[in-house]
Amino acid sequence: MRKIKVLVLVLLVVLMSGTVYGFNTYNKLKTNLGKMQIQDTVENTATEKPALEQNKLQPFSLLLLGYDKYTKYDHGRSDTIILALVNPDSQKIQLISIPRDLHVPIPGHGLDKINSAYPRGGPPLVKETIEDLFNIDIYGYATINYQGFINLVDVLGGIDINVPRTMRYNDPISHTNINLKKGQQILAGKQALDFVRFRKSNDGHHASDYDRMKRQQQALTALTNKFLSLKTLSKTGEILDTLGDNIKTTLTEKEMKSLIKSFYSFDIKSLETTSLQGVSTYEDNIWYEEIPSEELQRIKDLISEFMQ
Repeated sequence: MRKIKVLVLVLLVVLMSGTVYGFNTYNKLKTNLGKMQIQDTVENTATEKPALEQNKLQPFSLLLLGYDKYTKYDHGRSDTIILALVNPDSQKIQLISIPRDLHVPIPGHGLDKINSAYPRGGPPLVKETIEDLFNIDIYGYATINYQGFINLVDVLGGIDINVPRTMRYNDPISHTNINLKKGQQILAGKQALDFVRFRKSNDGHHASDYDRMKRQQQALTALTNKFLSLKTLSKTGEILDTLGDNIKTTLTEKEMKSLIKSFYSFDIKSLETTSLQGVSTYEDNIWYEEIPSEELQRIKDLISEFMQ
């Protein structure tokens, strides 16, 4: 989730599941969907596009990126990279987490960590890199920034998380100050961000990027459950404003409305997650994650089967 997370899709879908059709709320939904929409700077070549004019939409893929900027002068980093496979007809979603240190060819820039694609070319270059990696067409992308994630969790009153270990890390350069205790607890927005962001520890017992991807998926599930458990519409307007201010997507307002309608009765059990598993290598004083051929084929097969 780090911001994840499927926030433009799952969270909107769950939130709107038959609850936002009062006149005032509908107008607010329309306004915020318009704020989220951005123009894709790369021509969409996807062959399997949602059939918006039909009652049933075709399966498609959507790139989800969580990013942050340390200062207003940098281009940001995509610390969360997730390929979402979406089947509106069956109301199923498959999330594939991608390690940010994955060593891949970046179009126009050669071999490098996939995380370096974002500052070089933004979401369109990350999208192109993953399309080349899996030999697929990605329909579009959605991004959410760190502050938006914090605000959303706070609006919902926190999320219930079992923190598996004590997490403490301080880095004044990146403005990081993580201090979480082990155990089941309600995490506020900043704490939830620390939970999904943690990788280094002051005591030297660091976590891997795969541990972090599992925590991202754990937080996404907790956040979605919080939406599903909402008993009141009192915060709907505030939630919509938070999403509208912090999520940007190439999906059009019409497409988002179609998805919301298609996922009217979304069940959390229909959300599945997996992670691309690389092998750590050390080259020129830099750690990378290389993809074994069998693992790459596993993900390709998963995508192919889902899209059928």
